[in-house]
Amino acid sequence: MATTTTKTLRIITQTPFKDNTAQLKDLTEEAKKKLLYFNPETVLKVFVDPKIQDDHYRFTLAEGQKINGKTSWYVFKDHVKIE
Repeated sequence: MATTTTKTLRIITQTPFKDNTAQLKDLTEEAKKKLLYFNPETVLKVFVDPKIQDDHYRFTLAEGQKINGKTSWYVFKDHVKIE
């Protein structure tokens, strides 16, 4: 990650965390079943890559957090607020 400053990632629209920047419409039904959706007002402490990739933020969970054993995820930029 290019930044070491902890940020707050706030979900503003229900959205999945993904392994890559693929759009939902391009995923197979099997891949869609494996997505992890998060609801509005979910708040996480993260390190965010300042470079937006294909309209997605790449972030790493802070404070040793993991989701499904992983620390790094992609999320669509318009579905979250970085503070």
